[in-house]
Amino acid sequence: PSGLPMPTIDIGTGRAEMHKWNSNTVLAEVTTLQVEFRYMSKATGDSRYQEVADKAMQVVLKAAGQRGLVPIYLSPPSK
Repeated sequence: PSGLPMPTIDIGTGRAEMHKWNSNTVLAEVTTLQVEFRYMSKATGDSRYQEVADKAMQVVLKAAGQRGLVPIYLSPPSK
């Protein structure tokens, strides 16, 4: 996995997919989940949630590159 969260998750089945209207991940979704996952680590004492948030943040920072600005839409990195 790229580290970017999938924006649509069916909590009944666990199936995850991209939005129907956009094949990219939206920056606001990725960064909002950062806060939520870091808090889950703090609340539960389980560092796995923060580690996943850190992985996503590395993808965001890589997308910014030397420009210092992050695009609104992020694509999973190519292999």
